[in-house]
Amino acid sequence: MIDHGFWHGRRVFLTGHTGFKGAWTALLLHHLGADVYGYALPPTHESSLFVAADIVKDVRQRLADIRDLAALSEALSEAEPDTIIHMAAQPLVRLSHLVQTELAGPGGQTETMLNPLWPDLELVMAGTSAEVPIPPDH
Repeated sequence: MIDHGFWHGRRVFLTGHTGFKGAWTALLLHHLGADVYGYALPPTHESSLFVAADIVKDVRQRLADIRDLAALSEALSEAEPDTIIHMAAQPLVRLSHLVQTELAGPGGQTETMLNPLWPDLELVMAGTSAEVPIPPDH
């Protein structure tokens, strides 16, 4: 059961909010009364859920690469989150091996999924009181 009181007014930093699961998460958090700060790459197409549901009106966002630690740090500082939810991911593993960017190179999937977790935790511990949710069975 979702505790509406927990999320109401809570500042949530959500990575990957332009992707399919991130967009649904942004909609749910907004519906629960959270103040959502999105951080992601631009949506990949005009028929995406993010565009179709006009989620941009419900979140404050920064469009940037999760591997850009300077931009990520700045966005976290601006958001001053209570909670961080990391959903940024390369949706197609095969694509992550084919596409090489200035920030990524081969192995972009691993960099997108895992590496940002450590800087997030370091930034959280260095000056914000944000929580990184951990499932109850851990």
